[in-house]
Amino acid sequence: MERDPRELPLISQTGEYSRMLVEGSRIDEHAAPGDGVRKALAELALADDRAQRAATPEAAPEPLEEEDDEPTPKFAYDNRTRSAIQAVVGGGLAVLGGELVSHQRWYWAVLTVFVVFIGASSAGATFVKGVRRLGGTLIGIVGGVVLAFMVTGSTPATLALILVCVFGMVYTARVSQVVMAFFITSMLGLLYSLLGTFSLEVLWIRVAETAVGAAAGILAAVVIVPVRTRSVMLDDITAVLDELEEFIEHTRGLLAGEENVNIIELSRDLDRAVEQVRTTIEPLTHPVNLRSARRDYGWHVLTTLETIAFRARHVAARAQPGQLAGADTERLGLFTGRLLANIDVLRKALEAPGGPTPGTLVRDDGTPVSDRVEQAETRAVLSSLSHLDEALVALGRVFGVQATDPRAAAK
Repeated sequence: MERDPRELPLISQTGEYSRMLVEGSRIDEHAAPGDGVRKALAELALADDRAQRAATPEAAPEPLEEEDDEPTPKFAYDNRTRSAIQAVVGGGLAVLGGELVSHQRWYWAVLTVFVVFIGASSAGATFVKGVRRLGGTLIGIVGGVVLAFMVTGSTPATLALILVCVFGMVYTARVSQVVMAFFITSMLGLLYSLLGTFSLEVLWIRVAETAVGAAAGILAAVVIVPVRTRSVMLDDITAVLDELEEFIEHTRGLLAGEENVNIIELSRDLDRAVEQVRTTIEPLTHPVNLRSARRDYGWHVLTTLETIAFRARHVAARAQPGQLAGADTERLGLFTGRLLANIDVLRKALEAPGGPTPGTLVRDDGTPVSDRVEQAETRAVLSSLSHLDEALVALGRVFGVQATDPRAAAK
């Protein structure tokens, strides 16, 4: 344990490694004495190989020289640049509109513009955040009035409620824009009450300024180089497919005993990619979207992606090194190869939406069949892979990609 792994021989390169891995995968009536030890040694070999790679980062392939010859642009137009331009335009409109409402509190409109643009990747997301901000402010007026009258004349109680509002504002900042706006407006009402300048007129000015800021932000997002929610959603789904492709490739290597990789961490990366789609697709699934067909479309896409992520987590939790080594390796390669081919077809369909279909998805052709496997854990892994395959076909159906069934054609 105290020696550098680079000084030690690599177990997985020894002649005994493959034999141990195959013999260690036998269980039940096919098991032989010592197979458990052989499997443990094979797993140790995989871990040793991973330790060697981690200890020698300099062995990683260097980037191609032609990539270094291309100068990196110092300023590139991308989504961040677009959002910044929209925020500047929206802020200018908010200054003009806020001045018309109040010469002293126009900055509330500008703050609203910046809030609705933070984290918004499309015009739809900006619209939803603006509506939430305005709704929370309206509710906060009621709360601010009620709290101000409840603690009138009591400075300690007012200070205590202000601190409660600050806590609620920070705590709910990433949870709900409506609740956060409610706490902000209620806190302002309490502050004006503490300063002796509380009035309903001031709170209504805040509502008007918030409405002006939300309208300015939405107008800038819709008019200045608008980005549709669907286009951002397609890019995020492509990222999910990339993570899924990497997960399946390494899962095949792990099950076949060819490599040792932490596929649990890969499944978490897939979860994070699906969570990004959930954030992006929210304008389609939000109740503010009055078109029920678009809401159903958004929910169907999101549910399918969550099914894929769930099945990947199920596989990651049960997959073991060399679990399908030996006779099952060929069938595993055929099965995962078909999954990767389906992912490639879906990726091409997402890159050119509305264009000609790049191909067809191939449904489950019966390889590998989970009922042929005796081990319960292995059957569970293969069953989850089959369900993941079905979810890919369902996702293709959403985007108009047809699927063929080779077993039906054989019949």
